[in-house]
Amino acid sequence: MAERYFFVEGKCEQKLVKALQLPEPMLLPGKVEEINVIQEVISSSILGRIKENSQIVFIFDTDTAGNISVLNENIKRIKLFCRRPHLIMIPQVKNIEDELKRACKITHVTELTGSKHRTIKDFKTDFCAMRPEDIRTRLLQHHFDLEKLWSSVPDGSFSPVTNNGYRIKKGS
Repeated sequence: MAERYFFVEGKCEQKLVKALQLPEPMLLPGKVEEINVIQEVISSSILGRIKENSQIVFIFDTDTAGNISVLNENIKRIKLFCRRPHLIMIPQVKNIEDELKRACKITHVTELTGSKHRTIKDFKTDFCAMRPEDIRTRLLQHHFDLEKLWSSVPDGSFSPVTNNGYRIKKGS
């Protein structure tokens, strides 16, 4: 395998992936770039940097309404521009907050950040402000279970997307 590229929906996903790649990694290493693959077409200049035989990981939310045409266009572009790509799809069911609630022993996602208010906006602001090391510590304090993260099957318009996130988890 040449390299691994993570295309993640937002800053929170970017921070989470980096936290899980720290020493004693839980995820296989790779370059992380913030691109929402269900809303934004990946540019030719970015695709041109991907080496032959690389893994390309798409991490995206499934709580948006219906149309997956941009996602399909990105899959088509990966196959067109990249030589022998290995595409890994990780649909977050429904979003990163739900994924973290499933993977940790918490009732509300703000328990991870200690956010002053129990709003998603406060969680995202606080989570994105944290260092990856601190995110990792907080996840472990809340009994983080890697096997539960990114393991759900999407429904609705995302049901044709196979979740194969297990392929980037260390030890899977």
